[in-house]
Amino acid sequence: MGDVSVKIDAKKATDRLGIIQKRLLDFRPAFEAIAQDFAVSQGTMFKKRGAISGFQRWADLRPSTLAKKKGRAKTKILQDTGRLMGSLTNVKDPEFVAIYNKKSISLGTSVPYAKWHHEGTSQMPKRSLLRYTKAREKKWGSLIVRHIVSSRGLKFERLK
Repeated sequence: MGDVSVKIDAKKATDRLGIIQKRLLDFRPAFEAIAQDFAVSQGTMFKKRGAISGFQRWADLRPSTLAKKKGRAKTKILQDTGRLMGSLTNVKDPEFVAIYNKKSISLGTSVPYAKWHHEGTSQMPKRSLLRYTKAREKKWGSLIVRHIVSSRGLKFERLK
């Protein structure tokens, strides 16, 4: 009767864990993908006038505001010149803000008047520009996981 044996070479697993360990120290590739996804989701929010993932639509423009805009091409909410929308939907826009390092990311806009729209004023209703949804949380989490376990050729293999 012959010997039966199993040989396990842990080198491949150890190498993979070393790669994963390095990726856990630098999330910038995932953050680049998250910034792009943020811009796309902001574009959807502008198209839907703020009504995304259970959030209510932005308040309609007041008749006095519409009267001021009469004859002008743009009467869409928050899109008079396109500056604010562009700064939130185009990663190449100079006012698009994506500040990130190895461990954190901040997204938004540097348009000075964005704060007034986002928070509202005594003369203008609040129209939230940054809405973090459960869908965004799930997608961004999956982008981070993908970066950790499968970027640059490393494939995640499920145990069978």
